[in-house]
Amino acid sequence: SKLALCLDQTDVFSIDPKWKLFINSHAAAFYDIDDGHRKAQGHPGAAIVSSVLSLAQDHSIEQLLHAIAIGYEVAVREALVFRNFGGPRKGSGGWVAPGVAASIGILIGLNAEQMQHAIALAEYSSPQATQDRSVEFPSMMKEGVPFACVSGAKCAELALAGMTSMKPFLQDSKFANDLGDNWEITNTYFKDYACCRWAHPVLDCFKTTIVSQLGFDIKTVNQIKVLSFDKATLLHKRRPETIMEAVYSIPFSIGCFVVFGNVDPVTIAKPGTLSHPTIMEIADKVQIIEDPELTKEFPLKCLERLILEFEDGSRYQSGILSAKGDPQNPYSVKELEEKFLRITAPVMGDRNKEIIQLLDVGSDLKKLTASNIIDILNHTEFP
Repeated sequence: SKLALCLDQTDVFSIDPKWKLFINSHAAAFYDIDDGHRKAQGHPGAAIVSSVLSLAQDHSIEQLLHAIAIGYEVAVREALVFRNFGGPRKGSGGWVAPGVAASIGILIGLNAEQMQHAIALAEYSSPQATQDRSVEFPSMMKEGVPFACVSGAKCAELALAGMTSMKPFLQDSKFANDLGDNWEITNTYFKDYACCRWAHPVLDCFKTTIVSQLGFDIKTVNQIKVLSFDKATLLHKRRPETIMEAVYSIPFSIGCFVVFGNVDPVTIAKPGTLSHPTIMEIADKVQIIEDPELTKEFPLKCLERLILEFEDGSRYQSGILSAKGDPQNPYSVKELEEKFLRITAPVMGDRNKEIIQLLDVGSDLKKLTASNIIDILNHTEFP
């Protein structure tokens, strides 16, 4: 699958704006390399950033960032509100629609009363997006992110047109008490691998220790045991048949990293990767086992332990593993820029550097507009 970026100025796409939201957010979420939030247990950015960028051409970068920040605050808190109701856990699409409505509401100039209506309408019309079933049976539905984008944007427009709503659940919730004091956007994590976050602690261990220091020869390994929290045991598929099944597979992700040294979108999408014999050989030796102590720490912490059992009877056992990228162990700005350049180079080439230069720390974000970014994208010859 190629990166889809659907903007007004392109000649390639001439479609309804809602389909822009759908396509862009689906592309952002597809490879699971987008940011996430521990308490929300999902991905606000794929929906909110995509929606804002799709509709913010005439707004300044400062306004764009303002809309994104507000969207994150609403979305993350709505996730906690919905989870507090009980019932099946909702994936990102089940709680991010009100955040999209708030972001779009900022851009189209909703007043306070209209914003309340937009958020409540989006609460009411949010997709069910059951998370555990979506993880257990991966598909292009993912977590319902693109459906939530379209729903949230429509709710903002309905509020602007005068449609009223119930009082938002968020307005009465304890989860809104610290609005303006604690910014949840600062509590997001970033990812370096194109797979579910639940695979990242062991991948970091393979990167920093197993491959780089100990060396790794699959022929000498009997078993690879991943001790994790209960939900991670859903990511057990050893023979993924689709890209979506691959990004939701810990065994495949381990094999992919060992063979290629990365788990990137281009690598996963390359013909032959899903059926690579060495990846399958490694995946066959992976066991995912629940550790009740680690389950107690989830979702606020995503922790794992790794045990390698070798043919000669020896074993390697890690300590408690936590992936880099969490707010407590963040990537540097340079590392995030390197990630952006790496994953966009196959579709943008060197033009991706122009976006980083445009948004340099010294830039005047009040004078720059989203169209400055879009112009770079529109003058890129996508393969």
